[in-house]
Amino acid sequence: MFALSWTLLHKIDENSALFGVTTEELDKTDAALVLNVSGIDDSSAQNLHARKLYYHTDIRWQHRYQDITSISPQGRLLIDYSKFHDVLAEDA
Repeated sequence: MFALSWTLLHKIDENSALFGVTTEELDKTDAALVLNVSGIDDSSAQNLHARKLYYHTDIRWQHRYQDITSISPQGRLLIDYSKFHDVLAEDA
């Protein structure tokens, strides 16, 4: 169960391997991105590892994930998991 909501970002600038790469170039090479995340569970002190493979066809250009967190009128953090996979188009 997620206690928090996280978004991991990779800034694409002149230092990124993805800088200047186009959709067409990813299609030609049948590219895939591998995301590896590791951490430590607070309650058990166990190391945790997750791995996800994203194919070039999974990439949503000019989109971002919708925020799933909000604050209730009582000031409590709310997480709406029904929005977990929702994305929004960014203005180009």
